[in-house]
Amino acid sequence: RFYSPRGLACDASGNLYVADTGNGRIRVIDIGLKCATLSGGFTGVVDVSVGPNGDIIAVDKAEHCIYRIEPGGRKFIAAGDRGSDGDEYGMDGNVKVKGSAAMFSNPEAATVAADGKIYVADVGNGSIKVIDTDGWVNKIGETSENVQDLVISPKGNRLFFLAAGGIYSMDMDGDEGVVASLGESGGIGLTVDMAETIYAIVGSSAPIEDEVSSASSVSSESSSSSSPADD
Repeated sequence: RFYSPRGLACDASGNLYVADTGNGRIRVIDIGLKCATLSGGFTGVVDVSVGPNGDIIAVDKAEHCIYRIEPGGRKFIAAGDRGSDGDEYGMDGNVKVKGSAAMFSNPEAATVAADGKIYVADVGNGSIKVIDTDGWVNKIGETSENVQDLVISPKGNRLFFLAAGGIYSMDMDGDEGVVASLGESGGIGLTVDMAETIYAIVGSSAPIEDEVSSASSVSSESSSSSSPADD
């Protein structure tokens, strides 16, 4: 049984990971539909993603930090000062801001690139941050909306995020653009396939207004029924 589950992610073997928010656990459902607890003791875990090495990345919004969970279930903080919110990143003098020295405020979602970099929607600070493979935390850019979900393109050259009123993109220089307008319907889930087609779970069956030019490789799709979603 689950209690208010939020985030979902799937690994290369077909295992499904669930951020079981109300129970403070990360659960895993294998391809035989057997469900088990991978890790517990979270205060407000809201999203989960899978790294290229099989590690699970979990976002604990209540603790303002990002966890890394090894396949065996051992967890440790990748970045963030547990229980304290703030906006610390970049360099502190000549020292890189890493681990518990970095600070987030109500992070909502995370996605992992093929190179292992972790991108975080730091909602309380209105920004997208990146945790480098050496643990260094930096800011990519600022967002004007309350981000609900975040994914990275298969090419790894830009991020897509779901926020109030639409689906947006951000390149690695922090430049933001509108992919599609959702009007007042809003949305709760987002994913992108290898062809860079975006799928979103939206709050109504109204058509999505596509904002992408025909020269772009990105397209958007909507449905009045459930759509595939991972993060």
